Amino acid sequence: ALHIRPSYTAIVAANVSNAPANTPIQLTGRAYRPSDNSPAALVPVRIRINSRGTSRTFDVFSNAKGEVAYTFQPLPNEAGRFTANADHPSIAEAPAQASFTLYGTRFDPPSQQLRVFPQTPVTNRVHLVNLGDTPLQGATFTPEGLPSFVHITFNPETNGIAASDETLIS
Repeated sequence: ALHIRPSYTAIVAANVSNAPANTPIQLTGRAYRPSDNSPAALVPVRIRINSRGTSRTFDVFSNAKGEVAYTFQPLPNEAGRFTANADHPSIAEAPAQASFTLYGTRFDPPSQQLRVFPQTPVTNRVHLVNLGDTPLQGATFTPEGLPSFVHITFNPETNGIAASDETLIS
């Protein structure tokens, strides 16, 4: 079999290693000619983002200096480990060149209505779901936007949440 290698390749890096879900991730790198390491200017580059067995591709062009940049916007509430790579568009598979983890949770049910009465404690239970494929440890809770006369105490069932799992909070 005859294998013809492209005249250039590309590399990419992520601007963060850990971030909350929904965080845009800036990927930057360069296209270059492996024969002499010179910039490959104004050429197409394919960036791949991989997570949980799914691969997404984004086609960009290098600038006059061979630099490439792309801002990856995760899907709403998407969390977990991600890898990224860049290469010539004809290359079907390339090794990971960058990685990052997005952390996310959600309450189940997402909202509740409670009847409260003055000086009467109310107890409620909800599940906190880990949306990612990485465990979460040491979660803290800070209620926001509550009237000054409302006090909330969180009592999680465990100190952490396993990957793609949930814990009960009362």
